[in-house]
Amino acid sequence: MRPGRGQRGFTLVETVLGLGLTGLMLSLTVGAMSQAWTMQLTQRQDVLAREQLRNAARWLVRDVLNAQNTDLDDGAIPVPAVTLGWTDAGGLSHTTNYSLEGTELMRTLNDTPRTVARGIVSAAFSRIGSTVLVTLEASGARGEMRSLALRTRMRAAEEPSQ
Repeated sequence: MRPGRGQRGFTLVETVLGLGLTGLMLSLTVGAMSQAWTMQLTQRQDVLAREQLRNAARWLVRDVLNAQNTDLDDGAIPVPAVTLGWTDAGGLSHTTNYSLEGTELMRTLNDTPRTVARGIVSAAFSRIGSTVLVTLEASGARGEMRSLALRTRMRAAEEPSQ
């Protein structure tokens, strides 16, 4: 049926089709945005886990390189904590301890505690000769584990000059 003169507007079929297409486009857009947001959150969790492991590595390498002694037994099975000791150029003795408290890797230098990494689920320390081995695991996105393995040689104890 043709609209008469002066009649304007949409038919019922056109209105229903327009609403249907609009609803379809809206649901596709919301679905895509939801998926993008979930992916971004997942990536953020993975990046955070890696950053925490890198930060822990920075502190551990620094302290192991300074260390002249440790409480780790040579060739023993890995343990969840380590104590490192050294004497600086000024003759001051320093002791640092690393331990896992909950999901925080704690560094205690001369009785002053500091969190060096969060989200750490396991820590293992061992020694072979003067090389300290460290393995850390952090939980990333979707329960996946991110791990870090370090092999760092301790500084040899300096012999007194004659």
